[in-house]
Amino acid sequence: VILMCVGAQVRPPSYEGMEGAFESDKDQSGKLVADSEQMVLFFMNGCPHCKKIESKWNDYKKGTNLLTRQFEVSAAPNACKTYGINSFPQFRHLDASGEVIGTDRPF
Repeated sequence: VILMCVGAQVRPPSYEGMEGAFESDKDQSGKLVADSEQMVLFFMNGCPHCKKIESKWNDYKKGTNLLTRQFEVSAAPNACKTYGINSFPQFRHLDASGEVIGTDRPF
């Protein structure tokens, strides 16, 4: 059973859990384009389930050849809408053009 936080009402001003910076979706289309395949984590500030996967995600980032990216819901509303993100944490395996390859958790 995978538990997820639903909604985006609770947003503390900062999130210290995920190692490294998180990005914002600067492109209004919400499509996440990159130079290569990518594994993307969508998370929400204050989400206990996001906090729970933190160490596994950080280990995964160190051991994969894929580009890894992480987006906090309030910083990436367009990407969340584009990829149907409405509970957290969520993963999307994307090709370089931003098309979804898979939605399974990578670990």
